[in-house]
Amino acid sequence: MFKGSIISYSNETKTQLLGVKEATLSSFGAVSKETAIEMAKQAKDKLRTDLAVSFTGVAGPEPLEGHEAGTVFICLYYDEAHYRVERFSFVNHRELTRTRAVKKALEWLYYFLESN
Repeated sequence: MFKGSIISYSNETKTQLLGVKEATLSSFGAVSKETAIEMAKQAKDKLRTDLAVSFTGVAGPEPLEGHEAGTVFICLYYDEAHYRVERFSFVNHRELTRTRAVKKALEWLYYFLESN
């Protein structure tokens, strides 16, 4: 069921391990829907899975790239026609932001698997 994960906090890791395009990061930033989509698509391809989830955001405590702490983009990616990406503004508390983001992704995953 679970093949693995790639933790990519830095842009360098996003490009080297995941294959996120430098152009995406420079045009849209690490905290963006475009980066979240690329991260999930690349994780799916690299890990050879049926679907993947990505998170990119600002857990805090300080803002980043003009985004307030608590801003998170989540992407659930199946294929080019079937993916979901949304921006969330969770509370400005590092652990709560991380917990709420994971719960939201698990909720999406549950509904996706139940409907397919």
